Amino acid sequence: MSGSCTARRRLTWCHVLSSLSLLLAHTACVSAQGNQLAHLDRNSLYHVGLNSPKLVTPQWVGEKGVEAVVILAIDDMRDPGLYEAFLRPVLQRLKKIDGRAPVSIMANSVRPDHPQLQSWLGEGLSIEVHTIDHPCPLLTAGDLPRAKSTYDRCVDLLGRIPGNRPVAFRMPCCDSLNTVSPRFFSEIFNRNTPAGNHLKIDTSIFNVFTSDDPDIPRELVQESDGSERFLKYIPHNTDGPYDNFVNTIRNYPYPYVINRTCWEFPCLAPSDWESQNLQGNGNPRLLTDWKAALDITVIKQGVMCLVFHPAGWCQNSQLVELINHAVSKHGTKVKFLNFREAHDRMTQHFLGGGPGLRRDSKAFPPPSKNDAGYRILDINRDGYQDVVSGASTTKASVRIWQPGSRNWKTTTFRGAERFSEIVHFGIVRPNGQPSMLLRSQQQALWLHLEGDRWRSDSESL
Repeated sequence: MSGSCTARRRLTWCHVLSSLSLLLAHTACVSAQGNQLAHLDRNSLYHVGLNSPKLVTPQWVGEKGVEAVVILAIDDMRDPGLYEAFLRPVLQRLKKIDGRAPVSIMANSVRPDHPQLQSWLGEGLSIEVHTIDHPCPLLTAGDLPRAKSTYDRCVDLLGRIPGNRPVAFRMPCCDSLNTVSPRFFSEIFNRNTPAGNHLKIDTSIFNVFTSDDPDIPRELVQESDGSERFLKYIPHNTDGPYDNFVNTIRNYPYPYVINRTCWEFPCLAPSDWESQNLQGNGNPRLLTDWKAALDITVIKQGVMCLVFHPAGWCQNSQLVELINHAVSKHGTKVKFLNFREAHDRMTQHFLGGGPGLRRDSKAFPPPSKNDAGYRILDINRDGYQDVVSGASTTKASVRIWQPGSRNWKTTTFRGAERFSEIVHFGIVRPNGQPSMLLRSQQQALWLHLEGDRWRSDSESL
């Protein structure tokens, strides 16, 4: 009898592997046509671009009339006094908008009981994570324990600040060196700290606007001589230490998911460091280009995450002028948020509530076990991201964005009550509708989306 069960299990796994191979083969075939869902199974950092489905600000901000979000995030804090002096004019200008001063400070090491921190939190700032030691790159010499330690200690330190709830991380030197890696997301970000903490957002990958996007007016994306306005900030073929910088995506100013559990909020290229590397400290062209990027972000209904430092690379007066530009030209279409506010709005208004992309209660959970069961994909192929939820605590459902009315249609799909982490999405049929392969040690099952339900298909196994 046991031999018969073993044989059946082997046969089931043969079917699973065969089906998975079929899914991968079909996905590879259609990816050449631009219909790829393979990134849902991969720890892929740079899978988005101009033709990817959009996650526009009205889908997640939860505030009528807001078309774009700006997140001002300053790096490298160790000395709160220095940052208070640099930020104060910026905070005062922000408070004139709605009484808040939403800035995120990416901190290294700071005393949790420093009185300045409580003052900032009361004004609307958030204190986020930038590692204790600021190593560049983080994974120097492949020393994973050292890399995880400097990350973990910073997360736990900032979590001890009364009233602070860090949610976001920025990789040291991410605007100058290729310091971001898949290993960071799988073996550091996706694990809990020894104190049981984890973050929700990474903001280390840079979006570059280019003239490849036909929606962007040429005067915003090109110089007067026709050259690219923003690509000039990315060093290439200079024989310098920052040559061949590749930590970029192109024409995608929207949040997206990395490795199922991390929201990536892409930064804007240029940072102030990238500007000074090209044209010196406080160059007026930086403000001109930041204003153009803000105008593009409003057109694209995206998010603009600004990277800057109190090092003289930009002036705080340039930041104040950027805020003035946002208010005078775009008014309430632009909303300034910090990272904590952005994550809370994304969870409530895009995912539909719940804990977010992660669910786990153990320190150091196996990476495949802390997935809350959300998949972000364009279900109806209208160019906008939708939400498929298979969380174990709820019935399987899909939230489909209605761009005309700017609201969500939520459907509980018959035929699939829920799915576990072991699910693979792909486009395997000529009609281009998504399918998913559910698998376990006991069975494997194809489900194809047809209308408002998933239809099971055992013949494909």
